[in-house]
Amino acid sequence: NTLIIDEVSMLSNEGKEKIIKRFPNHKIIFCGDLGFQLPPIEGTEFQIGKLPVIKHTTNHRCKCLKLKKCLDLLRKRISSSPRDEMDFSKFTKLFDIDIISAEPRHAFTIHSIQGETATEKLFIDMNKMKSVRMLYTALSRAKYLNQIILIRSKTIKKKKLTKHEIRRKQNPSI
Repeated sequence: NTLIIDEVSMLSNEGKEKIIKRFPNHKIIFCGDLGFQLPPIEGTEFQIGKLPVIKHTTNHRCKCLKLKKCLDLLRKRISSSPRDEMDFSKFTKLFDIDIISAEPRHAFTIHSIQGETATEKLFIDMNKMKSVRMLYTALSRAKYLNQIILIRSKTIKKKKLTKHEIRRKQNPSI
């Protein structure tokens, strides 16, 4: 029997070890873009260790030369300095991507769309962008650069409550 586990960048090393232990007599194929896409939310990042590796370098999702150049630049940046932060304003100028101001009404986290292919416009909130890997994961969901719209969500200023308002929220009968 063969198990194929895709999107292993989201799988923790602990999860990988459990799978190997649980299925000792199976062929297990782990597939994914390790080191470039977002790491798992919990646990340590997937470690290849002594597992045999076959590298595939063709991006089958990307259908646009301009987007491919953009993704390649991000991969190069991640490879050279994986913990490095990036000035995203320089990035958007380099690839002629505008940032618009908008207020998202419905959204997915980048972790939740990892593995998906966007078929329509992809609105990416740059206010939430924390790393180059996060940006790479978000952009790599698209087939074409013209699908991507970078936004700066409007920040909602929260009113500071008085002590009386806080007490009234905690105990509405006051």
